[in-house]
Amino acid sequence: MRRFLFPIAWLYLTFPLAFAQTRTGTILGVVRDSQDALVPGATVTVTNTATAVTRAFITNPTGAYVVPFLEPGRYSVAVESAGFKKVDRTGIDVRVADQLTVDFR
Repeated sequence: MRRFLFPIAWLYLTFPLAFAQTRTGTILGVVRDSQDALVPGATVTVTNTATAVTRAFITNPTGAYVVPFLEPGRYSVAVESAGFKKVDRTGIDVRVADQLTVDFR
C-alpha cells in the first residue's frame, strides 16, 4: 500500500508547481533608425518610475532587446546610440505576465 501512496502523494504535492504563474513581466522591442535600418549596439535603459530601479541592456545585431523579469509597475524606457538622438518613452504599465512590445525609431 505504501508503494502506491508515495507516488500519489508526490504528484499531489508537486502538481500545483507545474501551473505556477509568473509574477513578472517583460518589455521587448526593436530599435531602428529613421531610414528603417536596424540599430545594433544601442543602449536600452528601463526604469521603474516608482522605485527608480534601472536596468540597462544592449540591442543585439538585429537591433532587438528583451528586458525580462520586471516587477509590475510603471516604467520608462530610453534608447541611446552614438550618432543618434536619445529617445524616451514614459508611462509604460507592466502587469503580471505581460510581454509588451516597445519599438523605437
